[in-house]
Amino acid sequence: YRTSPFLKKPVAKELTKHLPLAMQLDDWKLLYSSNEHGSLLSTFYSKAIGRGPTVLIVKDESNAVFGAFLAESWRRGLLGNGQTFVFTVSPEMKVYKWSKKNSHFLSAQTKHIGFGGPKCALWLDEKLRSGMSEPCETFESPSLSRSADFNCYGVELWGFVMPESSSLVSGSSTSGSIGGVVVR
Repeated sequence: YRTSPFLKKPVAKELTKHLPLAMQLDDWKLLYSSNEHGSLLSTFYSKAIGRGPTVLIVKDESNAVFGAFLAESWRRGLLGNGQTFVFTVSPEMKVYKWSKKNSHFLSAQTKHIGFGGPKCALWLDEKLRSGMSEPCETFESPSLSRSADFNCYGVELWGFVMPESSSLVSGSSTSGSIGGVVVR
């Protein structure tokens, strides 16, 4: 696990407890960072599409940290399932799972991404610089940020890789794919 300026290792471990069981032992791999790759949704998509389940982390200008988990590969359009959830890290670690009231999990469009509906728990613009968060029926979540409208300080996307020790069988190395990432 590479350290994140937004998500410290103990918090990542706590968040891992809410992931599907099959992913709880997987290592995290940074796929996208607005600080490293620039702040464009098109770049984000180029790093995200086809990479399997991911955790999106946002830090806003008030130092609030929050995000979402998507249990499938990104693509443009409507996606997500009942394993999709949103969360806050600071000021308090809290996870908001699917309420079963609707299935507005994620709308991944050319000009924006939005988790939840009809009001989004997390919405980001095409430059990944501005966002919104409102109380959301899909996850029965309050606003994840301190204010409904916020400016992004940074955005990260993390994928998952099977740990090296899990890929060894009888002392020989095997290759496989977890979440679209090749493991050797």
